[in-house]
Amino acid sequence: MDYKFLVSATQDSAGSENAKIKIEVEGAVAVASAEIASTDTDNPTGTLFEVTGLDATGDSTTIDVKYTLLNDYYVDADTDRNARIHQFHYHDKTNGSAYQRPEGHNGVVSLVTTTSFVDANMDGAEMTAISPTPPGYTLDETLILDDSTTYTVTYKLPLAANSLREG
Repeated sequence: MDYKFLVSATQDSAGSENAKIKIEVEGAVAVASAEIASTDTDNPTGTLFEVTGLDATGDSTTIDVKYTLLNDYYVDADTDRNARIHQFHYHDKTNGSAYQRPEGHNGVVSLVTTTSFVDANMDGAEMTAISPTPPGYTLDETLILDDSTTYTVTYKLPLAANSLREG
């Protein structure tokens, strides 16, 4: 199945360049270098990319996504470039030809074709594991890339990516 993914991230700015990350999905490089320009958690930098040939969404479907900070910079605690991964969203081609998301009206949930991730009905994928586990880290927190360690996050892709959540 084909997927369109969106990774929302911010940076702790330091040095003369923005943070840059590499994103791999299921062992293949999906984004060789994504520049994270935003430092505002309310307006993160979005990195959009497509991956084809993955398993279809389902109750037991998971994918491994690796994040690596490519340009670590550290002088001291006040001058330290980091990247912060806030959210991971996706649309899939449930019908085989167009990316879709759930939309609910009067208690009825249906799928609609979309290209926008800016929608309250868009489900974020669920984190189920991270390796290596940063000290004191619990799932669903912002993942901080603060050195050249590659973190592998396992995400669950819920059934058809289409469970409409309230709130």
